[in-house]
Amino acid sequence: MNQSKLETLKQAWAASGAIEDEAAYLRERVLQREVSLERLGLAGECGHPAARMALGLEDAQLTATAWLDTVCARGVEVCSRLAVAAAGVGVEQFEAGPLKQSLKRAIDDLEFYLYGTPGESQLLPRATPCPEGLVAPRDDGWEVVPSPAERGWALWKAAALARQVLTVEGSMDAGVHAKKAARMATLSLPPDTPHPRAAHVLRKIRAVLLQYALGYAPRGK
Repeated sequence: MNQSKLETLKQAWAASGAIEDEAAYLRERVLQREVSLERLGLAGECGHPAARMALGLEDAQLTATAWLDTVCARGVEVCSRLAVAAAGVGVEQFEAGPLKQSLKRAIDDLEFYLYGTPGESQLLPRATPCPEGLVAPRDDGWEVVPSPAERGWALWKAAALARQVLTVEGSMDAGVHAKKAARMATLSLPPDTPHPRAAHVLRKIRAVLLQYALGYAPRGK
């Protein structure tokens, strides 16, 4: 009977597309232990309307730093997905060239290590040495537009931090590494990226975490 109720609610949501129907479906998934309350809470923190409605949460506007603090407090698994997603955004947006090619391979390897079928890959990919000619940004604020050499370093650092979150040692400071990876990925974005620059990285992170939390990609607006 429970499965029938769950399917009925799912079908009602599929037919209407209404937030209220999705919220009812999510509440039933929690009751049937198909989704944990922890995962539903993560979806709510990522701004998913139906998850927030199911939890009775009001809308809240948080700064990038405050939001990352909240989400990263949910543990190493969330931090790992967040950091790899952030570095992935930086690589996607970076201009074509040797650095992009090298770090794209590194991020692809990290994604396979994180998401691959258990048993397929047990070894964490090797760290990528910092290429010559890159320098750490003098200002690492969220909305800064660094020099090309600084942007390249920030991209390399985002990838390095994503890898570090996945290590045993790095897991002790997973939240610190994950939050910095998101900031470094933002610093690596092209100079013409519209403000707020952080929004471009956080948008992808939220999409990745929502898929993890709910088990499906939320519908576009």
